[in-house]
Amino acid sequence: MYKQNKIACVLLPAIAGVSVPFAGMAADWDVVPSLTVTETYTDNVDLDSAEAQGDFITQVAPSIAVRADGARLDVDFRYTPNYFYYPDAEGDQDEVRHNLFLHTNTELSRDLFFVSATANINQRFLDRRQAISSSEGSRTQNRATIQTYQISPYLVRHFGSFADARLEANVRHVRSDDRERLDAAGSDFDKATSYGTTFSLDSGTEFSRFEWNYSAFYNNQERVRSSDYVTYGTRLDGSYRINRMLSLLGSVGYQSRDANSTFVNFDNFVWDAGFRLVPGPRTSISFRYGNQYQGDTFSLDAFYRITPKAQITVSYDDRLETYQTLEVLDFVILDPFSGEVTNGGTEFLDDSFVRTKTWRVSLQGERGRTSYSLSGTNRRYFNEVVTRDEERWTAAFSLSRTISRKLSATVHGSFSYSEYIDRFGDFSFAVDDKFWSAGANMSYRVSESLTSTLSYVHSDRSGTRLPLLNRPSNYISFSLRAAL
Repeated sequence: MYKQNKIACVLLPAIAGVSVPFAGMAADWDVVPSLTVTETYTDNVDLDSAEAQGDFITQVAPSIAVRADGARLDVDFRYTPNYFYYPDAEGDQDEVRHNLFLHTNTELSRDLFFVSATANINQRFLDRRQAISSSEGSRTQNRATIQTYQISPYLVRHFGSFADARLEANVRHVRSDDRERLDAAGSDFDKATSYGTTFSLDSGTEFSRFEWNYSAFYNNQERVRSSDYVTYGTRLDGSYRINRMLSLLGSVGYQSRDANSTFVNFDNFVWDAGFRLVPGPRTSISFRYGNQYQGDTFSLDAFYRITPKAQITVSYDDRLETYQTLEVLDFVILDPFSGEVTNGGTEFLDDSFVRTKTWRVSLQGERGRTSYSLSGTNRRYFNEVVTRDEERWTAAFSLSRTISRKLSATVHGSFSYSEYIDRFGDFSFAVDDKFWSAGANMSYRVSESLTSTLSYVHSDRSGTRLPLLNRPSNYISFSLRAAL
């Protein structure tokens, strides 16, 4: 079981310290401090309240971004402490919400020893069945600060043209110190720390038609409220190129999962088989079918380049993990509206296991001064706790236009629809939940260091759960961002 409640205090300085000894090495460093002040009016500031309440929200967000790009050091660091002031609020009138992103990779010994590290601190909705918003300015007890840390030292060794070997150790830690909000949302999400190691051996340039990979791994996740989760296994993966267009794929191995849970326990051989089809430089399709957990599954990755600046992708994946693991694996995504790195996350946070089966399709492109994106997702949740089972469909679009050298505009929208079974005592009933949001913003660059933005967002919700949440919300904002 979990023993070190203060491990984050050790991991974050360790992660930050990875790059410090090499700060003077040859690399292009870019440090950009900035300050953004935003004034927002909304007619629904307290999402949890029984009646809609209007308020003016003042947001002050100092920020610093640091990037380094060198032969032996890469750093991407961003930190913003967001201060919110609510003049008409009862009780506490202000909040500070921290957002931090760090990724660094350091070559400590040339062509031999490396250290990769990531850290993320951001705000997450605890349960999307409760109060949610399309604006970060609104207040709710359903939002909490989630922290994820990972550090991975690894060794690489090249065996000529025959193979490349890699031995990696990793430590992952997930936590939230907002226990009061977690309890209010009915979430039993708690701290978890994983210790693991992986060995892999990849075929070298000596193999042209037949490429192979051998791997072995061990991982132990220590959880506060539940039993430890131990998984280990080995796998041999191969691909054989029949011709320029078609390759056969396959793998065979062994995997063990032990968590004192019949939902996740597994001790058996795993396998899959499939193909990769590349009929031309604009199209690629990879498909695999096999047995990776309990029962058959498949995976799909397809890509088609419509024009040199437009592409469509389709994918399907099937995963079985704890929510703490998913927070680490899924936290880095690119927001299509803001272009910022944000947390992908899941529909809720708890301490159980979940199997997710996810279809994704996306279209992205540029045409002249216009860029656009359109995406859709279908995800089914099969949870260790059956009341968390859910199927959710989401769709989103974004259209941006550079009007002039100083002026740009964006319109965007999103829609989500979910179905699940709710229970009250001995009774159960089907629930549907719809949430949609649409908005637009216009940015004008006043000077080289000052940018102003005017934006409007409208959202609405309907469904059969928590009627007080089913009401429209409007947000009108004006912000000034100064690069210092």
